[in-house]
Amino acid sequence: MSGKSVQLRDVLSRPLMRIKLIFMVAGFFSLALSVGLWFSGNKLQGIFVGLWVPAVHSLGALLLAGENWSDR
Repeated sequence: MSGKSVQLRDVLSRPLMRIKLIFMVAGFFSLALSVGLWFSGNKLQGIFVGLWVPAVHSLGALLLAGENWSDR
């Protein structure tokens, strides 16, 4: 490791990192919601919401892959 700490404001100041963070937070939220549904007895709903995690991350990868972010 380089020893350089990364501050949240540094991440949010870069558009690409901000978009990645949004997709990561959405994926984590859907995972937490899925686990909560599963353990509350709503197993089918938990499975359905659990499928959102790879869908959200795939959508993020698809949207970010085609962009030229070298100038940002």
